[in-house]
Amino acid sequence: MPSASTTGGNQRAGRSKRQESASTVTGHLHFLGIGINEYGSDDWPNLNNAVRDVRAIAQKLQTDYGLSEANTHLLEDANASRARILRELDELSGRVKPVDSLIIYYAGHGHLITKNKNKRGFWVPVDGTAKGVHSFIRNSAVKEILADIDSLHTLLISDSCFSGSLFVRSQRSSKLTATELHQLPSRWAICSGRHDETVADGPLGGHSPFAESILDVLSNTEREYITTNFLYEQVRDQTR
Repeated sequence: MPSASTTGGNQRAGRSKRQESASTVTGHLHFLGIGINEYGSDDWPNLNNAVRDVRAIAQKLQTDYGLSEANTHLLEDANASRARILRELDELSGRVKPVDSLIIYYAGHGHLITKNKNKRGFWVPVDGTAKGVHSFIRNSAVKEILADIDSLHTLLISDSCFSGSLFVRSQRSSKLTATELHQLPSRWAICSGRHDETVADGPLGGHSPFAESILDVLSNTEREYITTNFLYEQVRDQTR
């Protein structure tokens, strides 16, 4: 089932649907989508919907949540190599400003290695092979890169097996309004499974259950603001 974690306050997942120029919104929304269906190695079976999921999420954010095409960057299939993903993540630190918000969506294979009772999670880029972890991207490396991005809000969404190992869960409860919460810097991760859990890709031509639930919340929620915590709770309940 999905897992979520945060190191800051509750954050908005996007712009208000009803108020295009809400006075509380400052800065821009940036989106990096990474989707891999066709892997370059027989070590990893191809996926059905990773690219389709990333494109659909990006389109929904552009249509309803104020994301511009200029601030939308997609890495798909052959373009989602280890070097290209790391470079794109690193370049975000130069593009994203302290008043901006950032959403990163990864859909692809994940891998978990248990060694000396330690469990380490990885993203598997298109050129990843099972011959060694040097061709993967460590979850810890993703965390370190994101720590260098000076955004107001960062939301990482990972739809892959073992993605729950990205962050240690922490809680910050508050009775502040969404408007007040928007002013507080936050870092969130929503993952499609726990650290030791495989997840479903969904039928060909559809979406993964995880992505489908996110699209449903973004499309059908009538609330003026969608906070990250609300998004997580709805996705969790739909995919339990």
